[in-house]
Amino acid sequence: TTAAAFAAPSGDITGNWYMEGVEHGQAVQFVIQNSSDGTFVKYIRDSTVCEKPISWSEKGRWKFDGKTMTEFTENVGGDAVDTTLPEYTDAFTVQFVDANNIALYDVKTKITWTDKRVSDKFSLPPANNCGL
Repeated sequence: TTAAAFAAPSGDITGNWYMEGVEHGQAVQFVIQNSSDGTFVKYIRDSTVCEKPISWSEKGRWKFDGKTMTEFTENVGGDAVDTTLPEYTDAFTVQFVDANNIALYDVKTKITWTDKRVSDKFSLPPANNCGL
């Protein structure tokens, strides 16, 4: 898809988003809840070993300037983190496909994630790589 296929970056990124892919050799799935008050909760499952998936959550703050979404993680798995460390700040260039689909380009990893808007009742499906 070319950049011309994306709408102007003026959409709404609040709400619940689902994405999955491979990062650092791990097959991961995410549900991200971006609240209108600038906080987020991210539910993550690593299904690299299908028989023993590992799940955890991350919480923090987010901001969006119309082009870049930045996440500031403050808590991982229930534990506070050192927010001065660079691994707890992530920036994504946002491209809107339509009202329910966005592409997030991770500035650090150079991975483009495809995010789909989901309901607040959505739960993680079996991972694509597990053949369930």
